[in-house]
Amino acid sequence: SSFIGELGLSGQLRQTKDIKSKIDESIRLGFKKILIPKSKDKISDEFDQKIKIIQVLNIREAMNISLKNNL
Repeated sequence: SSFIGELGLSGQLRQTKDIKSKIDESIRLGFKKILIPKSKDKISDEFDQKIKIIQVLNIREAMNISLKNNL
C-alpha cells in the first residue's frame, strides 16, 4: 500500500500538490491500495477500477486502518 499527504504538527493530514499524478505513479508501481487525506473532490471515482483509495483525516486514523487491514 501507498500513502500520500503532508503531516501537520498536530497529526492532521493535508492534501499535496498534484495528488492525481502521485496516485497514477502508485498505480504504475503496482500498489493496490492507497491512503490519502480526506477531500471534497471525487478523486476515488477517477481511479475506482485501478486502485482502492481510502481517505483519512489524521495520522491516527491512517495508522489504525493500516494496522487493522495489514496495508
